[in-house]
Amino acid sequence: ADVNGDGAINILDLTRIAQNFGK
Repeated sequence: ADVNGDGAINILDLTRIAQNFGK
């Protein structure tokens, strides 16, 4: 998911995805 809206999947997006799976 492109959580910060910059048009690219980056480490911040991957971290957010990992946190979501951790719930």
